[in-house]
Amino acid sequence: MADIQDFSKTNYSYKPLTESTWDDFTLLFGERGASSGCWCMWWRTADKKEFENNKGNKNKETIRQLVLAGGVPGIIGYDKMKPIGWCSVAPREQFPGLDRTRRLQKIDDQPVWGSVAKFLNR
Repeated sequence: MADIQDFSKTNYSYKPLTESTWDDFTLLFGERGASSGCWCMWWRTADKKEFENNKGNKNKETIRQLVLAGGVPGIIGYDKMKPIGWCSVAPREQFPGLDRTRRLQKIDDQPVWGSVAKFLNR
């Protein structure tokens, strides 16, 4: 069995995406919204056409409004104080796009969380 890494003595940390970490999120995702204007909205959008129409600044504004309303759509990973990674994690109900894919559709009414996107800065 491999040893478990103790990160308490490293420079790595994480923070939720909130109003106070918004600038770190935009710095990490860059001008292109991490991946072709997604801004981590693919799974949060029920309709493919709506997602396509919103690529870029509209997706950015949609996730911004979610944050401003008090939502926490995920966590930002840091190396020292520099944002280096992202993980989208939330209750499944916040990812209606999962129902577009047969293998990811709900199978029961049990409350579950999903982690649908990860992004690391190169």
